[in-house]
Amino acid sequence: MLTGKYKYLTYSAVTAFFLCFFLSGNAQEVPIVKIQPDSVSVKVKKDAPDGFLSKLLYYLSPRKYVEKFIATNKILDTIPPKTRDTLLNLRLKSTLAYDFEKVKPLGLKTEDVWDTINKIRYLPPVQQKGPLTHVVYGYHPYWMGTAYKSYNFSLLSRLAYFSCELNPATGDFTTTNNWASTPLVDLAHSGGCKVDLCITSFGADKHHQFFTNPQAQDRCISNIIGLLELRGGDGVNIDFENIPKVYRSQFTGFIQKLRTALDQKDTSLFLTIAIPAVDWANVFDVVAMAPSVNYFIIMGYDFYGKNSRTAGPNAPLHSDPLWGELNITKSVQYYFDLGILKNQILLGLPYYGKEWETDKPTFPATVFEFRGSKTYREIARNYADFYEGYFDTISSTSYYIFRKDNIWVQCWTDDELSLHYKYNFVLKSDIAGVAIWALGYDNGYTELWDLLARKFSGEAGPEIYVMTKEDSLKLLKKSLLAVMNESIIDDENNTIAEEDAMPFIQEFRENLNSYYRIATLVLVVLLIFTSIGFFVSISDYNVRDILFNTEVRLYMFLFLLLTLVIVILRILGIIINRDIVLILGLLFGIFTMFVIGSITRMKRGKKSELRP
Repeated sequence: MLTGKYKYLTYSAVTAFFLCFFLSGNAQEVPIVKIQPDSVSVKVKKDAPDGFLSKLLYYLSPRKYVEKFIATNKILDTIPPKTRDTLLNLRLKSTLAYDFEKVKPLGLKTEDVWDTINKIRYLPPVQQKGPLTHVVYGYHPYWMGTAYKSYNFSLLSRLAYFSCELNPATGDFTTTNNWASTPLVDLAHSGGCKVDLCITSFGADKHHQFFTNPQAQDRCISNIIGLLELRGGDGVNIDFENIPKVYRSQFTGFIQKLRTALDQKDTSLFLTIAIPAVDWANVFDVVAMAPSVNYFIIMGYDFYGKNSRTAGPNAPLHSDPLWGELNITKSVQYYFDLGILKNQILLGLPYYGKEWETDKPTFPATVFEFRGSKTYREIARNYADFYEGYFDTISSTSYYIFRKDNIWVQCWTDDELSLHYKYNFVLKSDIAGVAIWALGYDNGYTELWDLLARKFSGEAGPEIYVMTKEDSLKLLKKSLLAVMNESIIDDENNTIAEEDAMPFIQEFRENLNSYYRIATLVLVVLLIFTSIGFFVSISDYNVRDILFNTEVRLYMFLFLLLTLVIVILRILGIIINRDIVLILGLLFGIFTMFVIGSITRMKRGKKSELRP
C-alpha cells in the first residue's frame, strides 16, 4: 500500500494522465491511403495529433485505433500528401450534400419561415440587356426562401430548384420542398429563365436499394415527369453522390431510360447531371451517357474542406506546386480526355468559402479544426469590413488570415476577384458555361451579378482590377506583417487598428518586430547560461540542502525547471501550442492533487492533536 506523500504523488500522476488523455482525444481523423490487392476499400484510421508530446500521450493512451471503410475503387499510392488529403475529401459528400444535411433537421418550412431564419433581404434587381454569350446555370436551394425575388433572371440561362429527395426503396420522393407552390417557377419564366427540378440521393446504402430495384427506378422516372408537368418545368438535374462502382452500368441505364421518357413527353426537356471534380471511383460513364445528357456540371469546388490536414483554396484554378496536384484546370482537362464535348460541360463554381483554425498565420498551415463553410454574404458582412482580404495568384483564390480568441483562423473564399479569373478560364476554354452553387448565398449584395453581366452578357462596365504576381507577393507580405503585429479585430467594440497609420507608427511597428527577435535571442542565451550556472551550483551539497530542504521549494524548483524546458522545446519546434495545453493540464492535475493532499494532511493532523 502507498502511504503519505507517495500516495498523493501517485494520485496526482494518475489524475494528470487522464486529463491529458482527454485533451489528446481531439485528434483529427486523417486518411491513411493504402492499396490492398483485390480490394476496393480505403482504410482510414484515427491518426495521432501533431507534436511530440501529443503523439507520446496518444500512443500511451488505452484508446484503440478507430477503423472504418469507405466504399471506393481506385487509389494511387504514390500521390503527394496534400493531394492525398484532397483526394479523400473529393470522395466524400460535396458541399451541396453537406449544406442539405445541415438544414434537413430543421424540417419542412414555408419560404417565409426560411426568410426569417436566413434573414433574407430583398433588393430589386436591375435587369441587364443583351443575350448571354454562354450558359449561366444556377442552383436555388429551397432553404434560401424567397431570395429569388432579387435574382437577375436575365443573367441566368437555367435555374435548378434544389431539391426533391428520392426515397430509394420506392422511387417516390420523401419531400419536394415546396416545389408545388413556390412562385419561383413563374417568376423565372417571366424573366426568360428556364427552370429544372433537381433530384438528390446521397449515400451508398441508398443507391444499393435504388439500383437493385428496377420498379423503383421506373416509378422515379414517372414521378419526375409528373412533377415537371405540375409546374411546367423545363428539365431535370440529377445529383446522385457516393454511388458505388458496381452500379456504374445501372446508373447509365437509368439516365438513358430517363432521357427516353423525357423525349416521349417533350423533346425540349433538358437533362443535366452533377459530376465530381475527378471521378475516382469510375462511376460516371460519360461517353455512354453523353447522347442522353445536355450538360455535365463539373463540381469545381471542395478541393480543400472538412477532411483536409492543411487549410487551402476551396476551388483552386491552378495548384502546382503549393496546393498539390488537383485543381479546376486539370479537372476540366480530365473530362476532355474522357471524351466529353466542350459544349456539354458547365463548370460549377462556389459562392462560398471554407474556414479552419490553424497552427500559424502562414500557409500551407496545419489544421486544428474545420470551422465549416462560409457563404459570400457571411464573409461580406462579418469579415470584409473588419479584416483585410488578400489574394493567392497560384489558386486564384481570396483569403483572410486573422487571430480570433487567441486562435489563428484562415478563411479561403471565392469573391468578385477570384471569380473574375475563373470566368476568364471558362471563356478561354470554350466550354458551354458556368454553374453556381448557390444562388442566394450572396443575398443582399450585387457585385457577383455585376460580374456575370460583364463576363457573359457583353454588358459594358468597369473591368475588375487584374492583380499581378508582384502585387500578390506585396499583399502577402503586408498581411503577414499585419497579423504578426496583432493588427486584428477588437472583440469588444468590433473596431480594427488603422491600416493606413502615420509613417512614424508604421516605423515603430517594424522596429518593434525587430526588437522582438533580438529580445528572443537574448532570452535564449540568458536561459542557456543561467541553466548551466544553476546546474553547476547544485553540485554543491550545501546549495542543494538550502534549495530542497522543504517540499514547497522542491515543487517550485520543479515548476521552474519544467517551464524552462517548455520554452526551449517550443523555440526548437519540438512541441507545438497544443502540446503546451497538454503540459498545462499535467501541471494543473499535479497542483490540484497536491493542494487536496495538503489540506487532507492538515485536517488529519488537527484530528490527531484533539485525540486524548
